[in-house]
Amino acid sequence: METGKGRALSWFIQRITGLILGFGVMFHFLMFHYFGYKVGLTFLEARDRLISPGWITFYTVLLGMAIFHGMNGLWGIFSDYNLKRKTKEQIEFLLYLFGFILFIVGGFILIRFNV
Repeated sequence: METGKGRALSWFIQRITGLILGFGVMFHFLMFHYFGYKVGLTFLEARDRLISPGWITFYTVLLGMAIFHGMNGLWGIFSDYNLKRKTKEQIEFLLYLFGFILFIVGGFILIRFNV
């Protein structure tokens, strides 16, 4: 989340994370809702699948991409406004903090889901 020269990189990464999220959500939908399961996946079936380290890694990456994509998108909206430098710094800090908290909570849920 930068201003000036970093905006081009931020724009590019926003597109890349959007593509990864799109493919990740399609993959999730196909694997959990279409292939190999009857209609109505049960909690136990979902839990059994999420015990695998591969699935935990997949969802951790998807979680990180979604949070980054969302926070970077919000930063893009705020950076379009002519705000004071101090206000931009405060907003940037809050976005980083909120994204970090979301990632920790989401990761905790993924890990604790298997216990």
